[in-house]
Amino acid sequence: MINIKKRQFGGGMVTAIVVIAIALWLAFKIIPIYMQDGKVTSILDSLRQEAEIGKKSNAELQKILLSRLDFEKITSVNQMNFAEVVKIERTVEGFIMTVEYDSRAKLLSNLSLVVDYKKTVKVP
Repeated sequence: MINIKKRQFGGGMVTAIVVIAIALWLAFKIIPIYMQDGKVTSILDSLRQEAEIGKKSNAELQKILLSRLDFEKITSVNQMNFAEVVKIERTVEGFIMTVEYDSRAKLLSNLSLVVDYKKTVKVP
């Protein structure tokens, strides 16, 4: 009788479970960042749709934007960093608002994921 030992090649079930668990863990960290970006984009688009928004002062625009960001629980842009994150450039027709910020998600003790965003809206 010939005894042939079969060796298993590949990772097996435990490796597959570990890979799936890591992928799910990363998804739970990354998805909220992109959801928050979607909210910022929709807030900026809503500014474009608002009547007479181009005639408002920069202070009024700041108040409107901050209230909408606060309502949506956006933490990347707030009153503390508004001046460095949001730029309002006046044009003949209205204004151009640029919001440039980053979102962070802590992965491990000293390892974070940083995603940079730059959104621009032109309002007549």
